[in-house]
Amino acid sequence: MAPWRSPLSRALHLNRIFAYARYVQLATVRPDGRPANRTVVFRGFLDPTNQLKFITDTRSAKPEQIAHQTWAEVCWYFPKSREQFRLLGPLTLIDGTCVEANLLQARQQQWQSLSDAARLQFAWPDPGQPR
Repeated sequence: MAPWRSPLSRALHLNRIFAYARYVQLATVRPDGRPANRTVVFRGFLDPTNQLKFITDTRSAKPEQIAHQTWAEVCWYFPKSREQFRLLGPLTLIDGTCVEANLLQARQQQWQSLSDAARLQFAWPDPGQPR
């Protein structure tokens, strides 16, 4: 395990009753080189790795940004314990073109674990457009 994994897991566990513990800031790079930062929901770790899981709508800007530059940074802040975690690393988009069986299985499991309300968001108009 990475050296940050245990302290982060501990912070997530201790703050699990607070909704904010599930939210993390994800910063990517736009094709024009400018940063793009947004809040995403942390969906756990990809077993048995240290890789963080998030979901995204492929109609959003994130897939294009990931294709352009895989490196990104996440930042968690836990106000109660005053802990901050900043993690830098490459992103992997697991879409329908992915050929790795374990990643496709993880993608399917993640989809099945979403609530109906969360799945319904993928039927909304394109991200950034009025609903």
